[in-house]
Amino acid sequence: MHFLATASTAAAIFATAVTAAPATTPATLDNLSLAKRFATPTGTLADGSYYQSGSISAIFRWQSSGQLYSGGCLPKYRIKQYETAAGMLESTTKPARLLTRSMDPEDLAAMYDDDLDSYFEAFPEQLPSELSKRQVTSNCGGGGTGTGNGTTSPPAPRQRIEFLSWPGAVAGTTYTYQWSTYLVNGVVTTNHFFHMWQILRRDACGGPVITLDAKGGKAVISDLVRGCVECTSIPISQWVGKTVRHVMTVTFGINGAINYRAYDILKPQSSLLTYQATGDMGSSTSIKFGMYRAVYPGNSDARSFVGDYVQTKH
Repeated sequence: MHFLATASTAAAIFATAVTAAPATTPATLDNLSLAKRFATPTGTLADGSYYQSGSISAIFRWQSSGQLYSGGCLPKYRIKQYETAAGMLESTTKPARLLTRSMDPEDLAAMYDDDLDSYFEAFPEQLPSELSKRQVTSNCGGGGTGTGNGTTSPPAPRQRIEFLSWPGAVAGTTYTYQWSTYLVNGVVTTNHFFHMWQILRRDACGGPVITLDAKGGKAVISDLVRGCVECTSIPISQWVGKTVRHVMTVTFGINGAINYRAYDILKPQSSLLTYQATGDMGSSTSIKFGMYRAVYPGNSDARSFVGDYVQTKH
């Protein structure tokens, strides 16, 4: 394992193999068969018995409703420096067994994306003014993660193993994020959300700004603020079974911008997906990536490796 953090760059370097059980399958894991398939893990971050979160560094965290291990990335995935994770996911709607009252506000906020009270208690300097709240609210757009079928209730159970930048980036700042992923062949998509990454805001709007999903047979980018359901996409068959490098530069706030590119590391001159936009990118915002999806009949087993993460503030 290897971690690197400097004033301008934080590299929490890891790879994650996430096994998400279908909705009809009990959330159990055969550690021996997992070790044979993904190499032997060397440590446990989360045991999968309840929803947990933790820190890789002061500026990089994880959330897991499944079993999360360190060590053991196979060479064929071409992710050089890593920490490995694997597990059957449980629903994040199940109560955590942790006594959350004993957790400090920062840990609570890092564990629960919608706990904005704890987030702004931990980072009061980021608390939006009344003016900025009104400005941001007017730019929220009409979307959210929701149930994925155009309705807002009742929400479906969720499965999650995600890593996130920490704390959220404030309006006016610019960051570049880079990481690699390998989505294993065999994933079956549905018409419900399955975030492979999301830009998550914690201002007056809350929720995702832009997402990349495995959905409807495609790898598809959606922009909830600008009302773009399928901004760009490729067939999921062109995404799976290869190591994809992601490069994303974001300026946050009302007058923000995004420039994103994903490419096969064996063909770096050709892009798989690109997306650019200007306007509201949210504030107190984290980049999150891994696997996060709604649980519905038809969900398949899904495995993904993620790693070689670098974050740079400009």
